[in-house]
Amino acid sequence: MMKRLWACLTCLLLICTMAQGQTIQLEDDILSYELKAAGAKNVQEWLDHTLSQQPTGGAEWYAIALMQRGAYDSSAYCAALTEYLQKNQVRSAVTRQKYALTLVTVSGDDAIAAEILADTVGKQGIMSWVYGLHLMNNGITCETATVQACIDKLLSLQLADGGWVITGAVSDADVTAMTVQALAPYYASHDRVHTAIDRAISYLSGIQLPDGGFMSYGKPNAESAAQVWLALSAMNIDALTDARFVKNGNTLLDALGMYQLPDKSFSHTAGGPMNRTATVQSYLAAAAHAEMLSGDGSIFVIRDSERVSTGDIKKTLDYKTVATVGITSVAVLVCVALLVLKKRNIKNFAAVVVIALALICAVNLIDIQSAADYYSVTAITKSEPIGTVTMSIRCDTLKGKTTAAHIPADGVILPRTEFTLAKGETAHDILIQAARQYALHTESSGAEGFRYVSGIANIYEYDFGDLSGWLYFVNGESFSEGCDSYQLQDGDAVEWLYTCAMGEDLK
Repeated sequence: MMKRLWACLTCLLLICTMAQGQTIQLEDDILSYELKAAGAKNVQEWLDHTLSQQPTGGAEWYAIALMQRGAYDSSAYCAALTEYLQKNQVRSAVTRQKYALTLVTVSGDDAIAAEILADTVGKQGIMSWVYGLHLMNNGITCETATVQACIDKLLSLQLADGGWVITGAVSDADVTAMTVQALAPYYASHDRVHTAIDRAISYLSGIQLPDGGFMSYGKPNAESAAQVWLALSAMNIDALTDARFVKNGNTLLDALGMYQLPDKSFSHTAGGPMNRTATVQSYLAAAAHAEMLSGDGSIFVIRDSERVSTGDIKKTLDYKTVATVGITSVAVLVCVALLVLKKRNIKNFAAVVVIALALICAVNLIDIQSAADYYSVTAITKSEPIGTVTMSIRCDTLKGKTTAAHIPADGVILPRTEFTLAKGETAHDILIQAARQYALHTESSGAEGFRYVSGIANIYEYDFGDLSGWLYFVNGESFSEGCDSYQLQDGDAVEWLYTCAMGEDLK
């Protein structure tokens, strides 16, 4: 009997060790891919340069995982993200909360996080309660909401099937998983949370696919699997050994393997191209699992004792700073020249100073862009086209809701128009081509692979409610994939549609 027990324990230990080894290998594979793509020698160099040059658009998840998994110097990234928040108006409440959570993790200014929390909690539907609770779980407080208020709100939004969704009556794997991630710290101490999470775990187990994965918007994808893995790790559940999440012998790790490409990056859907969101979320999930196995708890709960000092915050130089220094240098040289030429009349020096100050003000206060340099009145010629696509831009959902002059009464911003397609071009590429060709205003943000379109024709997300914004469709189908990740094919029909209810009003 003892031999059998010892054999079982040995097998269990081997399984756990193998699972941990596979998780660490997944982390290493993704980091190796990113370092090679960036030309960085090591993780610290990658954090200091590549991630700090573009601290948003997915870089924040890498920063969180890196600071939780290792003792890296976060000062350069912290400075970059702080500067980004100071210089840019981030309209999305949830996006601001994500950046605030990142600042807390990388030892940033908690005061900034508190200010963001007070201004955003509950302002953008369920996800603003989820990320608001994440911030409170890390000691950030505000006068507009409490931990209990966030918990009560999230519990009130749980559907009969045990899950959560942004809008509608059918739960979504991603939203359910992210809600569990935020509620997890209260599972043991809060009876209602305990019951709610148990129901959610049962729901997630019930919708898991036979291959071990999950789907969202009707399609299996890497990000859904990653989010569920993150939720289970936050709950101290080993997703690779728990029988509830092993289907036909397949685990979440097996499911993610279907999306990993030969270069170790990940695609959004099986057989698709590299997708940055899928890659970074897979890394975050693997890091969270490793944290759980080592007994460090949820990756979204920062351990204060491990915070790394940011040291002296490094200020990055943008073109305005360079131009200011250049103008000042030229002014000094002109003054020196006046002295050498003995043209020492005080008016000469005053004129130089006035001109220099005027130029500095122009550089720093005015963003000048020539329309002629950007917009084109003729079709853009492309070498080696592979076909054509059509694109239309509409805001029919705003009919009768506004009399604003910039919003067309018929809802048509751009009728169905044909564009030449080059290999590898995305829905975002064609949108930008249309903007240049027809002088349309567009505004988007995020790094490559994470582009998010926040405004078209001066109509922005949240202009008509917390769930309003732009969605793109290809051949009548919507995608959770980023618009600059989905590569178009000859004959595709692209639509950009404005929604006031997260797409529910477009069905």
